[in-house]
Amino acid sequence: MANSLTDMLQFEIAQIDHLLASYASLLEQSRTETPDLIQTTALAAMLHSWYNGVEHALVLILKHYD
Repeated sequence: MANSLTDMLQFEIAQIDHLLASYASLLEQSRTETPDLIQTTALAAMLHSWYNGVEHALVLILKHYD
């Protein structure tokens, strides 16, 4: 059974929310301190995952209305 667009978007948003919650302490720390190499690498990976999630949500919307 195919998922509705709404269900798929809610799943993507939940994944993004989980990602941001997982990195919340590192994000908060990086606001006041310069991150070291490992922290910068972790932040870059988080940003990449966030971007992929947003991109996937946009692709779902575009495919639905195409």
